[in-house]
Amino acid sequence: MRKNLDPSIAKAERLVQLRNLAKLTRKDIAQMAGVSVLTYKGWENARFGGIPERRAALLIDALQTEGIVSSTAWLIHGTGEQPRKILHHQINQLNEATFTYNKQQPTPTIEALQIKAELEFFCNNNNWKIISLVIPDDAMSPYFLPEDLVAGVRLPNENFDRGIGLNCLVRTKNNKILLRQVQKGGNKGLFTLLCLNQDCKQQFITHDVELTDIAPVLWLRRKSILLSDSYHM
Repeated sequence: MRKNLDPSIAKAERLVQLRNLAKLTRKDIAQMAGVSVLTYKGWENARFGGIPERRAALLIDALQTEGIVSSTAWLIHGTGEQPRKILHHQINQLNEATFTYNKQQPTPTIEALQIKAELEFFCNNNNWKIISLVIPDDAMSPYFLPEDLVAGVRLPNENFDRGIGLNCLVRTKNNKILLRQVQKGGNKGLFTLLCLNQDCKQQFITHDVELTDIAPVLWLRRKSILLSDSYHM
């Protein structure tokens, strides 16, 4: 990108860079941003101030389905990391983690996009060896609340014992992911799973469970709306 370029022109060039990286047509990108091809062409030609921030946020989120990771800040202002392409299995992992978290929001909010970017950063820093979960119930309250998004790094099978005594995301033999405190089981290779909330409707203690994955929780994201509600309780 050339220095001292007009801001609208620089933004237009970044938009073209994203489209080329995704190897998509102007029609494809226009549909992702929810505008006509004519409007989109105007953005690439730096007309009318270029792509507005709300449309940029929609586009950045939509492009993640194509494996393109970027940010609204980069597209609008040129700040932050350059866009890049991630692998297909990584896309599915990220989308699965955030879909439930934001499923009640048909139009992505700025906070939703920030949360997705934060989780993607955590995944990248840990080579995508992670398990993530949107907490569905109050089994681990008050430390983990329903709708919290949590993630942890998977332990190697030979190091499963390192998860004992910790709050972990675990995957059972039937592929169910739970957030539980892990304790040693009564038999070798098996574990006991504990809830933290004794008043929850879930089974408080589950003995001798065979686990295929154990990931101590290292990352938690709570929606700001939930924080606001808790302050007014």
